[in-house]
Amino acid sequence: MAITSIKLINSKQDLENALKRVDEPWDATEPNTPEGDELVILTKLIENYE
Repeated sequence: MAITSIKLINSKQDLENALKRVDEPWDATEPNTPEGDELVILTKLIENYE
């Protein structure tokens, strides 16, 4: 899985993009890896926006 650029969620479109990214398969994601860190950051950004 390729890591995407992470940016702040400032609009509904940003939120939709973040939710799509989080919905991608994360089965192989391990803690303390770039992919695991991305998932944690995205979920926190989504929580803060909502």
